[in-house]
This record gives sequence, C-alpha cells and structure tokens, in this order.
Amino acid sequence: MSHNANDTAPGPTSSIVQPLQDVSLSLLTRILFLSILRIARTCHAVRLAVRDYFSWMSDVDERLSQFFNDPLAFWSLQALSRSKTVEH
Repeated sequence: MSHNANDTAPGPTSSIVQPLQDVSLSLLTRILFLSILRIARTCHAVRLAVRDYFSWMSDVDERLSQFFNDPLAFWSLQALSRSKTVEH
C-alpha cells in the first residue's frame, strides 16, 4: 500500500480528541487536557488508560440515567448549588 505525502496516520490520541473538538473549554481546562494527551503519548498502557477514561467520562449522562430520570435536571441542581456556594 503506497502513501502520499499528504496522507497522515491518525495519532494515538486522535480518537480521544475528535469528540471534544466542538466543546468550548476554559484555558486552564485546555492546558490540563493537552497535558493529559502528552502523557498519553508516553506508552501504550497509559494511552489505553487515558482513552478508557475519556470514553467513560463521555458516557456520564448515560451512567447518571441509571440513578436519575432526568440527568440534565441533576446537572442544573448541581450548578445551582455550586453558584450559591460561590456567592457566600
């Protein structure tokens, strides 16, 4: 199989980055996220652990639906609770 100069193989973390491309993140979150991706490049075992973690995290609403009828209402309540804590 021949490759053109324009062909690029997907990187080890491309499956992690793809779902998060449309997410608006704060600067600190972006820095932490990029640091995790850099760590994921250190070895195969770490890359798999990072991939599994992000896969697990992307499923949080599904996991919460086991406990709550409306996960969005749960998130809203959490945000309301947090905003009251920050105000004081």
